[in-house]
Amino acid sequence: MATKTAKLVFCLGLALALMVAIAPAAQAISYYAYLQQYLSQPQAPRPPQPDPQPAPAPSQPARVDDFWASRAAGRKALLAQQQAPAAPPASPNPISPVDPSPAPPAGSDSAPLPSQLTAREQQMLELINRDRLAHGLQPLQADMRLTRLARLKSQDIVDNNYFDHRSPTYGTAFDMFRANGIIFIRGGENLSKAGSVQVSHLRLMNSPNHRANLLNPYFTHIGIGIVNINPSGVVVTQMFIQAP
Repeated sequence: MATKTAKLVFCLGLALALMVAIAPAAQAISYYAYLQQYLSQPQAPRPPQPDPQPAPAPSQPARVDDFWASRAAGRKALLAQQQAPAAPPASPNPISPVDPSPAPPAGSDSAPLPSQLTAREQQMLELINRDRLAHGLQPLQADMRLTRLARLKSQDIVDNNYFDHRSPTYGTAFDMFRANGIIFIRGGENLSKAGSVQVSHLRLMNSPNHRANLLNPYFTHIGIGIVNINPSGVVVTQMFIQAP
């Protein structure tokens, strides 16, 4: 009985061992058959893939030393810009440089101060002083500053074709005195147009207002300016002052 049981147990164990040994082979055979079946199936063509675009380079984080270096360079450029003189803007029409010398006073002229009277001016001064001496008055002294202004006034009358004590260029005689730094207590002016110096003097002496200037006891200095006028004749300007 025991022998039969042992044989039965032995047979069962043998059968179980065979089944365990055969199972892995069957599993292997089944996976191999699956691979063959998969490989034997027609493969669908894959759609063409576009060429890959180059990826942008990853941005590198700013380094601390680069940051401070850029700040230092910026400050250096700013200081250089502030210290450098600014270039003047280009102008399509260059302007000539301005004369640094001060402008002459209003009414003044750049004509040089005369050194002496002309022959005709000297002749008129002698006629005036002769009449003053005849009336017991002191002779007038020639003032070259007044003579220059008197010549300017006579020439202005000719150039601008007027005959008046107020010049469109210089104003009155008193304006000319002040503009040229002439200090005076009293002042006056005579104007004349005539054919000669002698005729001019006679006309002035025969005019009460002009005679009053010629024989004014307070006047001390005179300027005489004589300019030719066409077609013939002269323009005479006489300027009088009482010097302080």
